[in-house]
Amino acid sequence: MRVTLQDIAQAAGLSASTVSRALRGYGDISEETRKKVLEISARLGYTVPSGWNTAAMKRKRDQLLVLSSNSHQPSATHDLVLSGVRDFVTEVGISLNLLDLAGDLTNQTLDMLKSQQLGVLFIMPTTTHPIMARCRSHGIPVAVANRSADMLAPQPIDIAVHANERKVAELIVKYLIDKGHTAIAFVATDPNNCMMRIRTLMMKDALTEAGLPVRNDWLLFEAQAPEKYLVQMFRAAEPPTALVCASDNAAFRSIRVLSEAGLHVPGDVSVIGVHDLPISKLFTPSLTTVHIPLRQIGYETAKQVYYWHPGNENICIDVVFQPHLVERASVRSI
Repeated sequence: MRVTLQDIAQAAGLSASTVSRALRGYGDISEETRKKVLEISARLGYTVPSGWNTAAMKRKRDQLLVLSSNSHQPSATHDLVLSGVRDFVTEVGISLNLLDLAGDLTNQTLDMLKSQQLGVLFIMPTTTHPIMARCRSHGIPVAVANRSADMLAPQPIDIAVHANERKVAELIVKYLIDKGHTAIAFVATDPNNCMMRIRTLMMKDALTEAGLPVRNDWLLFEAQAPEKYLVQMFRAAEPPTALVCASDNAAFRSIRVLSEAGLHVPGDVSVIGVHDLPISKLFTPSLTTVHIPLRQIGYETAKQVYYWHPGNENICIDVVFQPHLVERASVRSI
């Protein structure tokens, strides 16, 4: 089992970003912190890439290549991640090259990326993509924003920046239990989306660990279940009292469907989302949700790609952001 930066960060009580900068020899890290990180790295058996902490590491790169499956019609979540990427490239003064995954990278482009030691950043890929394997076969690092390496296994990932999805589910279940809810339903979007699969799995685990029932008829995917199923579920003789949505957008759609059927939120059904999109606080009712720092995730992924340097192929840069719950008006106590 390979040791990741997150393992070192947890043992040192630091962020993964701080650990990365300490190992790379950045001047803004104190000598005491650097020594602590190096000692823990050695104890855990982490091999620091030979190219790190060298002048070559700090060689200026002039562009960042970003690939997206919906670059022409970005979603609100995609736009926030991309905004963070733009923040970073503006800060360091490089250009942003945004391409759509519907295309492909030529061998000439791959050779150029390799010669300039440039990585490729994928924004929220829904699943693995052949370009990832092609990049890695050319020695080009693959970075994913708002996805963990586990979500895309068995495809190897060099840099993953994402939220703690287990914590997301735990925050939601604990909050709903504190509000008196023990009958909890869950709706996600597409089962083919790796994030939706993970959030469904994490929700099942959180419910089970809390001693609450996990009913398959209360777990819906929008892509498979017509809207009438959602209404039927909450009009049953013993319906769930709360609906957890795997995204804020799913929550907005669910509230609309329930409202059109004469079911009121939160009077009849409590609803909670994930992401904390800017519109969440303006929605009616304002949406209780879990905040995912999407813009920071985009910024950190771009930074990790920019400062990446070839080294031990077993190295996995894994940066995890912690979510927090934002209470608004869409959940009531019972």
